[in-house]
Amino acid sequence: MNQVERLVERNIQRIFPDYSVAASIPSWLKGKHWKPRFLLESDSREMVLAIDIIPSGSIPQFQYSTIVTRLLADHNNFRVIIVTLEESYEENPEIEQFCSEHKLGLKVVIPGIGVRTIVGIDLDPDLEVKELPLEDGWFPRAILEKARNLTRLYFHKTIDKFIDSAEGLGNDRDRTLALVRATIDELLCFHPVFRNSIKHFMKLEFFEKLLRLGDPESSDHVFHSFRVFLSGCPIINEFYDMFYGAHTRYCIGPVEEVRVEYSWLLTAIFHDIGRPKEKKVVSEFVANELGDEYLEVSVTIDVDERMWAEEHYLTTKKVLGSLGAYVAQGVTSGNWDGGALDDEEAKRIIHEWINLYDNLESHAIISAFDFFADITRKCRAANERRNRPFVLTHAAPAALAILLHDWKKWPEQRKLKLIPVDGRILPMAALLIYIDTWDNYKRRSETDPLTYIKSYEVNTEGASVQVVWGDSSKMQQDALGYEAYRTALENLGYTLDIEYGMVGTI
Repeated sequence: MNQVERLVERNIQRIFPDYSVAASIPSWLKGKHWKPRFLLESDSREMVLAIDIIPSGSIPQFQYSTIVTRLLADHNNFRVIIVTLEESYEENPEIEQFCSEHKLGLKVVIPGIGVRTIVGIDLDPDLEVKELPLEDGWFPRAILEKARNLTRLYFHKTIDKFIDSAEGLGNDRDRTLALVRATIDELLCFHPVFRNSIKHFMKLEFFEKLLRLGDPESSDHVFHSFRVFLSGCPIINEFYDMFYGAHTRYCIGPVEEVRVEYSWLLTAIFHDIGRPKEKKVVSEFVANELGDEYLEVSVTIDVDERMWAEEHYLTTKKVLGSLGAYVAQGVTSGNWDGGALDDEEAKRIIHEWINLYDNLESHAIISAFDFFADITRKCRAANERRNRPFVLTHAAPAALAILLHDWKKWPEQRKLKLIPVDGRILPMAALLIYIDTWDNYKRRSETDPLTYIKSYEVNTEGASVQVVWGDSSKMQQDALGYEAYRTALENLGYTLDIEYGMVGTI
C-alpha cells in the first residue's frame, strides 16, 4: 500500500468510523471485470463500501456504466466511492457530473492534508442547513471590538478611526470600500520616523494594479484582506516583543526603524493578489463569461520565461531565495544578510518556487513574487536609494509569509523545510496561516455569510476564535483546513486556537 492509499484509507475510516477493511470479497463481486482498491464493511456486515482510487481522474466509463451500475442496482447494501487527486479533479471536472449521474461518491485527496468530499453518498454524515446570524457590513463586531485601542501599535488611532466610521456604514458596499481604501492609504504612509520620501513611495496609488481596486469585483478580496489585517493586530499588540525580537533578525538598516505592525500590514493586504492569475480562476472566469453549459472550457496560460530575466524579478529571486534558505536553516541567532551573498541552498529553493509559479496553481507563490517584484522595481530608481533598507526590512519577510500561506502547497514547502513554520523565526507567516484559515465571512455572498464569528478572544495565553457554520456540507469542505493549520505551526510561544461547528452547537 503506497502513501496515497494509506492516506485515503485513514481518512475514509475517519469519515465512516463504523466501518473496517473487509476481510474477504463477497462472492457476488468475484469474477467481475472490475475490482476496487479496497472494501470496507460495517460492523454489522450489512453494508459494503467499495473504494476505488483513480489518481489520474480518468474514470473507465464503460466499466462503471455497465458493471458497477449493475452491481449497485442488484445489491442494496453496496456503495462505491471514487477517490482521485485534487489536481486530477481540477483537470477533469466532468467526473463530478458522471459520479452524480451514476450515484457514485467522489472524494479528492490533498496530499499531506486529507480527503475532501465532492459528491456525497447516503452513508456520508447527515447534512444540515441552518440559518446563521447576519451582521451588517463586512467586519464582524467580534473582530472590531478586539481591534480597538491597541496602543502598542503606532497606527492604532487610524484603526480606531476606521472602526468608528465602519460601524455607521451598514451594508453600503461602495462607501465601505472607499473607507477601506482611504484607511489602507493612510496606514501605508504611517511611520513615526518616516522621511518625506517614503511617504510618497508607499502611496496606495502605486499599488492599485496589484490590489485591483479599480475593479468592482475585487472588493470581496479587499474586504477579506483588511479583515485579516484587523484580526492580526490584537495578537501583535499582545505579543509585540515576540514579533519584534523575531523581526530584528531581518533588519537592513537602523533597528529603531523596525515596525512589525507595518510588515503585518503588507503581509495581510497583499497576500491574495495572485488569485486572478491562477489557472483555475482564469478558467472559471472564461466559463462564466461565455455562460454556455454545452461548452467545455480549457484555458492555456503560460508564463513567458523572459519575465524571470527582468531585473526586478532577478532581484526578487535572489532576495527571497536567500531569505527562504535562512529561515529553512532554523537559526535561532544571527541576522540575515539581505541576500548579499550567493547561496546554493537559496538557488535550490528558488528553482522549486519558480516551478510552482510557472504552473500558476498557487496564488500564494504568485502573490509573493508579484508583490515583491513590484516593490523592488520601484526601489530600483536612484532617487529611492534611501528607502531601500526600510522597504527590504519590512517587505521581504512579508513576501515570505505570503508565499507560505497556501495550505495546498504545504507538502512541497515541507520538503524545503519551511513548513512547519517556526514561530520564533517567522511569526508573520504563522499569523497569516491562522487567520486566513478561518476568515470566510461574506466572501461569496452578502446574504449568505458562510460563517459567523461568535467570539474572538486575545489574551496573555494567545488567541481563540469560535466560528459557526450554517451549512454542514460547506463546513466539511473547510474542516480540512481547520485541522491542517495546526500541523503547519510550531514554537509559537502562545496559542492560536480555532473552535468550529454548526450554529447552536458551540
